[in-house]
Amino acid sequence: MGDQIPKYLEETMKNQDRFTIQTSPLKRMAPFDAVAHNEDSESDLAGVYAYYCSSTTGSELDRLELKPNVRATCLSMACGLHSQRFYGDVFISRLGYFSNESGYHLINSSLESKEVQYACETPDLRIAVIQEVNPNAAIDRIFPPQWLTEAAKANYEDAAVLAVLASVMKRDKQGNESFGESGYESDNSSVSDSDESNHATKVVAAKDVPVAQSYVAKVPLCLQCRRPSRNLCPHCEGMQFCGSPRDCAQVGWSHQSICKTWAQYTQRREELASFPFDWHLPLINRENQISEEPYKNYLTNDLGVLQTAEPPNWWSTETSGWSGGQSSSAKGINFMNRLSYSQGFAIDGRLLPPERPVNEDDVSRAGVTHESQCNLLDLNSWEEYYKVRDIPLESPVALLLTFPLTIYYALLKYGAVPITVARMLSRPIRIHVVGIEKELNFLDMFKELAFLLPRDLPVSEF
Repeated sequence: MGDQIPKYLEETMKNQDRFTIQTSPLKRMAPFDAVAHNEDSESDLAGVYAYYCSSTTGSELDRLELKPNVRATCLSMACGLHSQRFYGDVFISRLGYFSNESGYHLINSSLESKEVQYACETPDLRIAVIQEVNPNAAIDRIFPPQWLTEAAKANYEDAAVLAVLASVMKRDKQGNESFGESGYESDNSSVSDSDESNHATKVVAAKDVPVAQSYVAKVPLCLQCRRPSRNLCPHCEGMQFCGSPRDCAQVGWSHQSICKTWAQYTQRREELASFPFDWHLPLINRENQISEEPYKNYLTNDLGVLQTAEPPNWWSTETSGWSGGQSSSAKGINFMNRLSYSQGFAIDGRLLPPERPVNEDDVSRAGVTHESQCNLLDLNSWEEYYKVRDIPLESPVALLLTFPLTIYYALLKYGAVPITVARMLSRPIRIHVVGIEKELNFLDMFKELAFLLPRDLPVSEF
């Protein structure tokens, strides 16, 4: 009894003096509980483990003897283990407590190939993505197992806890190190100041917080070595690598595990960058990615919505954010104050959506249809939204309305079941919005969501 696979693999392995079998959990086994265990839950409570060869000598020649395993690495990414790299043959097995005539025993249990088939091709297990990556996959056969979702959730949570712990330990260590006269940690990096000015911008915290400096790149960086590079991966066109003689793409081979998936993302660049208006063009250059000053100047000078003498409006937290209510912009906000569209957007009234529900005349004029399942307006672009709300294309309200419209689009694409249940029980559909801070500044803007939804579908947001 027990985990028999390492012993079996070691007995059949060549070069036992140079290699050993390692075990890596993809999904950790639940603690044994005789009350919770039953035949139906045994597989769910079992762990899923990967077994692979590892060099005992640390020799580079031994490492090169084991070829990168792209499929197993992709599977580990699907399980939320993005730093795991596998080499050589990898064996996957369940390990858990299973019952027989004499009681429960810790034993290995096989997996069906279909359980990991698609996770070995893409770490993004959404059915639409799986179909794009594998066009031959039949949609009625794409059922990623529950343990994969549970593994990803548990591993992400573990990683978050470890990140917090590492951050605390790093702060403690920094507290014991010497800092310069300005209160910042002295920089012993081998990168010269001239190199930094060419390729990165320093981002430094407040003077009373002694933290290490971080950097924002001004040019694309190689995914592997982080040097400046403009050589796009020819397959996905989503990441840069250094070319010859460095061959960083070969060293950073794990990109192959997600390359096909990224190719699906980058194919939508033109679609996602297509807007019916052109006022956004000054906001999509590189300067806006490395600094908020261009956007602040746009709001102040072009739109005139950040005038210091004016009362706070919905644009007030666009630059300084919220920061738990401690930012300079958040301190002037009283989210108990109710604002109309005119007060909140603080722009010409001709550029605002009407502060009323959508009616059939609006729908007919815009030529928009209702989707069949839940009778929601089938809005799939800003152009359609602007038409149905009779907003001129020169209006910049989309900059803020992206918040409620994102929720609307999520309901349109994924809300069929909860909407149907809410209607059956004659109750509002409940939307839990997690991680809101800045949204506290424009709570009244979320009534736009109610204006778009059918009148028989009340909404409660939490």
